[in-house]
Amino acid sequence: MTEHGVAQRDQDLEHRMNFLKAAKRTAEQPEQGHMRWIVTTIGLLLVIVGIWATEAQPSSGQRQPATVVDEIVARRIVIVDRDGGKRAILDTAPDGEVRLELRDAQSKVGTWLSPNTIATSTLAILGADESALIELGSVEGQAPVFVMRDAAGTRRIAATAVKDGGAFVLVNDTQGRKRCVMAFNEKQEPQMTLFDASAKPRVNLAIDGQTTCSLDLRDAQGRTRLIARFDDGGEAALLVLDEKGNRIWSAPAPSVPTKK
Repeated sequence: MTEHGVAQRDQDLEHRMNFLKAAKRTAEQPEQGHMRWIVTTIGLLLVIVGIWATEAQPSSGQRQPATVVDEIVARRIVIVDRDGGKRAILDTAPDGEVRLELRDAQSKVGTWLSPNTIATSTLAILGADESALIELGSVEGQAPVFVMRDAAGTRRIAATAVKDGGAFVLVNDTQGRKRCVMAFNEKQEPQMTLFDASAKPRVNLAIDGQTTCSLDLRDAQGRTRLIARFDDGGEAALLVLDEKGNRIWSAPAPSVPTKK
């Protein structure tokens, strides 16, 4: 091959190489543009998502709105503390009684509230052994009742008020025996009766009407043996009776009525 032929061949190869390079660049340009479009689109989407997430976050001190339901239906609801201990129980018993219990950190019942099927509502405060110490209630939704018990569970004090205007307070001893009753009758007349260990009335103090008052003392059999009295006129009288209720001494008026 002549020198001129070699030069011509090299020139042809160079043209072909230039053509291939140009074709390669032409082929790569759409691919690079396409990739740039994809990257730009993804970046724009990430910016939009970031803005939405920032706006969705509650500002400092702002609470997210809570989900509200109109009704919850359950037979038993138990509230526990962070350690899983039962602290409150709202339950329906098989007999239909509904009871709310509040418990301490050791899951012992401290307070319970129960409106039962006979319309008697009770709020009880319990001791360390879960026995009721104080009970507040109502009977038939009308008569309020208050009961206080000692550590042994014995009822010591009970009080109530009835529809006719009367009110009563009962005090028992450690054996649960009635020892004192304070009352208002329907006429709003106060009265107090003291009982012995056999639950027999021994002392009765009463105010009758506006100004008349009397003190009755009774023997171990519950028979009235002494009466001290102020009548409406301010006159005082004292009457002593035997075991059969007969007057054996009086001062000054013999007209003081006897009580058998």
